Amino acid sequence: MFWQRRPDGRVYIYARVDGRTLTLPRAQSKHLDSQPDEVVRVFVDSIRPRLAQERPVSDEGLTDLVARYRDFLVDCRLDANTIYNKTSPLLLHVIPFFITQAPPLLDPMQWKLSAPKLLQALRSKGLTDSVIQRTNGAFRGFWRWLREEGLVLADAELLLRSPRNESRSTPLQFTLTPADVLAFARTAEPEIGFIALLGFFFSLRPQEVFAVTKGNFRAGSKAAELECCKVMQHNNLFCRLAVHVTRQLSKTTGALKEPKAHSKGWVACFDEDAARLVLAYLQSVDDVSARATRFTVHYQTARWRRQGMPGITLKDLRRASIYWLGHYSGMGLTELRNHARHTKSTTTDLYTRRPADPGTDYFDLDLDA
Repeated sequence: MFWQRRPDGRVYIYARVDGRTLTLPRAQSKHLDSQPDEVVRVFVDSIRPRLAQERPVSDEGLTDLVARYRDFLVDCRLDANTIYNKTSPLLLHVIPFFITQAPPLLDPMQWKLSAPKLLQALRSKGLTDSVIQRTNGAFRGFWRWLREEGLVLADAELLLRSPRNESRSTPLQFTLTPADVLAFARTAEPEIGFIALLGFFFSLRPQEVFAVTKGNFRAGSKAAELECCKVMQHNNLFCRLAVHVTRQLSKTTGALKEPKAHSKGWVACFDEDAARLVLAYLQSVDDVSARATRFTVHYQTARWRRQGMPGITLKDLRRASIYWLGHYSGMGLTELRNHARHTKSTTTDLYTRRPADPGTDYFDLDLDA
């Protein structure tokens, strides 16, 4: 096993398995990006024994089956990262579980009775609940495909046990106000300020921010005709600037691609001061879209960590924006979901969870203090 730190700071860990060099998922190494080399070496040494137990299965028949499933997902035009998330848990966890049973269960028709025991096996490997949930989701998708292909009985229901869902607080550590972001944008390096304005006042995802071009904007009376701006006007918010989300920058390949499902469309800016700063920046540069082909998402993220708002990630800008609109603008849940371009209202609900307030006890109970 060995590791490499790339020029943009990202750490990748590699392992030799069955004569091939495999790259560990970035989820297992991205926390090392900001750590010194000595910490990285200690971490890699610590996971060697565990990795030996998690090596991808080498049974050719079942790996060929997963390869067919991967081809199916490619035909469905899913994103490469999504395909990886739907197939890698099968090779790392699901299939190894079945082939290590006594006797080995090499026929998917034999899996149904043992499937409920998968939870205990995954926990014994030290996997987190979130990894187990993703593994179960990948297995269910694979099972559905097996039924469609006639490789298991059509009425064969897959019974999986899931970890108990724990109540989780929002990842947002503290809230932001429009005034906070405006104050930062006015003093920051122009491009960094522009990124902050798009992330907060348009509630864009980071990968959408990096793919915006001048031609995506519409201002004045032409913008006011758009439904997204009419909704802002209805809620007594600014309503004369909008951006058309048509693409995003891939985190994995660095190429421009289609945005997330249901994410295409016009999005309004809800603050006049922010709108004027955005237009001033657009008028000062020749080609905003050059950023999308010049820098990767990881480079932009690292740059934001150095020059952006302290303690605030790029995703936090979107979280804080939706939180502020949900609590202080008067927008209803449907209006907020459409602005955020969420597929489900339950996702919007998660974005409006309150950050944890300090739990310190105060004994001086004085209303005038």
